[in-house]
Amino acid sequence: FRASARAHRRTGAPIMTHTTHWGELAIEQLDLLSEEGVDPANVVISHLGDRRGIHWWLPIAERGAWLDIDNLAFVGGYAPLEFRADNVAELCAVGLVGQIMLSNDICELGQLAAYGGVGYANVIENFLPLLRARGVSEEHIHQMTVTNPARAFAFTEVKAGR
Repeated sequence: FRASARAHRRTGAPIMTHTTHWGELAIEQLDLLSEEGVDPANVVISHLGDRRGIHWWLPIAERGAWLDIDNLAFVGGYAPLEFRADNVAELCAVGLVGQIMLSNDICELGQLAAYGGVGYANVIENFLPLLRARGVSEEHIHQMTVTNPARAFAFTEVKAGR
């Protein structure tokens, strides 16, 4: 983490962290990165969305980090998509749409459609309809799937002397 922070300061590259299955240790990660001078707005915290209720993610959002509701392609041992859609809809309802991103986190052959998994189209074909059914607007969906990733993965300007 310290090396990532130092590389970020030299290059302006965003940092994407890997938390536990439940998104634990996110605050500790942000604390460590902050010690190294990283603005949380340049940090994407992954593996969020599986716990019931958004109170788990509010402290992360309050710090200014990105909330990545990923591992949507994982089914066994993970919360169902409906559960995760409830969380995303609630995060949008409280005004945090500007910090949310969605992704599959496909990393195993069994997640690919060719091997019987949900495949890369999962977010578009299965998850977005659940958000629409919960009243999430097309504007918010566009922001989470297009605008926010473009902002989150942009390099920041490197200041002299870093």
